[in-house]
Amino acid sequence: MSHSSTDFFQERNVDEIAERAFRFAEELLWWFSCCRTISIIRGHLVADFPSFPGLNIGSRKAVLEYIVN
Repeated sequence: MSHSSTDFFQERNVDEIAERAFRFAEELLWWFSCCRTISIIRGHLVADFPSFPGLNIGSRKAVLEYIVN
């Protein structure tokens, strides 16, 4: 990573790379927290929702049986 800079002639040492990575991660902490919260809420909302039955259900009766079961 020390060579992956927009200026290929400027090498970065391990400390600079680590500091920039931690700073970047700290700036995204709120985003990851929001994503996790939304994921948990979504999981609770659809936990008992029927799964996708596929495309082989050919009648209304079969659909109702699938949902009931």
